[in-house]
Amino acid sequence: MASSRTTVYKGANRITDQTLVGRTIDNLFQDDVIVDALGLDNHETIRVNGENKPKSYVIRDGDAVEFYKASGTKGN
Repeated sequence: MASSRTTVYKGANRITDQTLVGRTIDNLFQDDVIVDALGLDNHETIRVNGENKPKSYVIRDGDAVEFYKASGTKGN
């Protein structure tokens, strides 16, 4: 059975990689490559498949993980 695409993104920056499956969202903030590629600053709100999730959420096959800042929020 073919696996689904698992994607993490912030704005136009996206990473699609099956090695993300099984990692917590908090773990992504510890990965310098992901932090640099997405421009994360650890102040983002997280949505998975359109629903807000905590940093303890474990990424599943096919998830779309979005990092975003609330409207009107700038910088840190």
